[in-house]
Amino acid sequence: MKKILVIHYSQTGQLTRILDSILTPLKSDDSVSITYEELKPVKPFPFPWSGKEFFDAFPESVLEKPIAMQPLKVNPAEHFDLVILGCQVWFLSPSQPLTGFLKSKEAVQLLKGKKVITVSGTRNMWLNAQESVKKSLKELGAELVGNIALIDRAANLVSVITLSGWLFANKKENFMGIFPPSGVAEKDIKESSRFGETILYTLKNNDYHNLQHRLKEQGAVMLVKTLVNLELRGKLIFRKWAQFIAAKGGPGDPKRRARTKFFAWYLPVGLFVLSPFAYILSYILMLLMPGKAKKQVEYFEGVE
Repeated sequence: MKKILVIHYSQTGQLTRILDSILTPLKSDDSVSITYEELKPVKPFPFPWSGKEFFDAFPESVLEKPIAMQPLKVNPAEHFDLVILGCQVWFLSPSQPLTGFLKSKEAVQLLKGKKVITVSGTRNMWLNAQESVKKSLKELGAELVGNIALIDRAANLVSVITLSGWLFANKKENFMGIFPPSGVAEKDIKESSRFGETILYTLKNNDYHNLQHRLKEQGAVMLVKTLVNLELRGKLIFRKWAQFIAAKGGPGDPKRRARTKFFAWYLPVGLFVLSPFAYILSYILMLLMPGKAKKQVEYFEGVE
């Protein structure tokens, strides 16, 4: 019997649905046992968000400060052949519940020496968060053998608008009557079961060496090449803002409210006014340095 542990946290439920679809072929195989572990913060995060709560979560998310988590139901000493880790992204960083788990004692026991596949479903920027997860897994002694990253296929600024409707008003469909549904397309979610077939083959044959290559060939890694440099620059800017806000106090501290509001005004300006220029610059750099751009993409599509 091959044993799989699925660890996840999802506010909207989208990531959970992606994981369920991927696991469909494995759930129907009698030689595979699947254990689910949902990550639960001691203080739950809201959904939909209010603007105040959303922006107050920004500094600690970017600075990757661990939060208090409820005890896991799974026995940390139990053996698993494979761990599938659902990774939700907040502000170009791992979600706070994911960070809370990865920096916990239970994570050390559960993940050390384990083979791990990461799965995400994001707007379109997941590279920085994945780099943080990769670093954490390495520090925990785990081996990252695969990554599945699905994204919202809408244009960058369109997806900003539709995601805002989903996060703040819980309107995933037909936001304002003119925009497409927010999030990963239903078709992409349903068809992600094909990745599960590849994982099942890998599990049964213990052939993890080429797993990521096979997943990539199936379209498991959705990466917008023209957004790579924009995201990398964005993380640097976000870190400076996070440090600026956190210097005035922790979550909910009234002393940092003015700085949080300042960032709340800056973010839409940065997205809708500054990011188009950064996008054009990134595109030009890709044309001028195609070799470097290719190496960047190959790196982020991999698991090294």
